[in-house]
Amino acid sequence: MAATINSSLIGANLTQYHTTAQFALGTTALATDGSLYQYVQASENISQYGVVAIYGKTQTVRLLETSIANAAGNLNSRFVGFAQTSIASAAYGWVARMGKVIFQVADDCASGARLFTTATAGVLDDATVSECFVAGVQLVTTSSLATAMTGYAACPAFISMYTNPA
Repeated sequence: MAATINSSLIGANLTQYHTTAQFALGTTALATDGSLYQYVQASENISQYGVVAIYGKTQTVRLLETSIANAAGNLNSRFVGFAQTSIASAAYGWVARMGKVIFQVADDCASGARLFTTATAGVLDDATVSECFVAGVQLVTTSSLATAMTGYAACPAFISMYTNPA
């Protein structure tokens, strides 16, 4: 069963987007499965299960990639979300921040491994291909293909700078 909003937000639907705002941008809501969702506006087409950067000042989202994460200090985008449904450019919708989430990963990602941004928009990888560690999220099972996989975000996911000790 898909998660639904577990609050007094009348009319909130996690699987739909709207061309006009239905709620204040940045509104958060708990879902029936314990996940945390945030209401945002897409600044580009967001694909289902894409990992997104959430810009704190405007509550807009873009598919996350390393170049965005590296510029995050200037752009105020250290927040990470997981689009559980597609959102058209300029439309409004919900992205998961915490809980059981499905998201895009690169080939051969190990369960329980640290996940990092990549040059591919909306995709995470367990290879330290960048210094942009997405803290708080791990895969449940190992992925052998580049695909959407189930993971858990133990806290609202965010970008943390990371230096490989090797």
